[in-house]
Amino acid sequence: MVNDSNKSIPWEKIENQPEKEHKIRGKDIIEFRSTIEAQQVALDEKNRKFKLLETEKASVESTLNAERARAADLERKLSTLEHDYKNKDAKARATEAEVQTLQEKIAVLEGHGKEIESERDRAKQELEAMARQIETFKRDIGDLQARIVAIEAEKGEFSARLQEEKGQLEKEVADLQQQRDAALEQYVELEKSIKKPKALDQSDLSTARACMTCKHYIIFTEGDYNSVKAIHLFDATHRGHMVSTVTYSEVKSGYVSKTDEFLDRSSKL
Repeated sequence: MVNDSNKSIPWEKIENQPEKEHKIRGKDIIEFRSTIEAQQVALDEKNRKFKLLETEKASVESTLNAERARAADLERKLSTLEHDYKNKDAKARATEAEVQTLQEKIAVLEGHGKEIESERDRAKQELEAMARQIETFKRDIGDLQARIVAIEAEKGEFSARLQEEKGQLEKEVADLQQQRDAALEQYVELEKSIKKPKALDQSDLSTARACMTCKHYIIFTEGDYNSVKAIHLFDATHRGHMVSTVTYSEVKSGYVSKTDEFLDRSSKL
């Protein structure tokens, strides 16, 4: 976004009479430069926000991995407990069978039978305690799995939001960069336009059509039909580039002449 001070600079007069000196307030140039600097600050802030979003994404993924590791650890503990439970259950069944056999000898082995009964009760209590613990682990695993599903959904939403904001930030960054580049080019042209031109010979005053993007130019004669066609061809070739009408003195250094090429092409039309 260009500052209003840009409106006070007579761009049209400068473009129409680039060889002439123009009065421009120093305040306008300073405000124009401040606009460029403000746009750079806005660009840096957008980049900072983008990095913060990337950091937040990494934190969410780290939390998700930790919860998955915890769930896997609980599943291993559950597997171990289930294995112990089966072993003790088999032992309890064997104990019950032994009790049934010993009951036939209860008359002579009553004391021993009571010990077996006590051992069986203890085994049942242990089994019941283990069964309750297994149920608790199952509930915990269920809660963890539900939490993992929720985190996965949150991660999907966060990724979608991140991509959307990233695309918006990239567009804003591109727009700011384009505005900054345009402003810099205008600033450079402004500095050129306010400098006192050196004495020019007659050839330096020739009119040229130049592409500032490709550094190409052609010399043309006003009123000459073939030159007019050559100008149209030149503009069509450089459509979308920064093309301007200048004097030969402005492009004779650092630019490549395409005059003969376009005059030849226009003569064949």
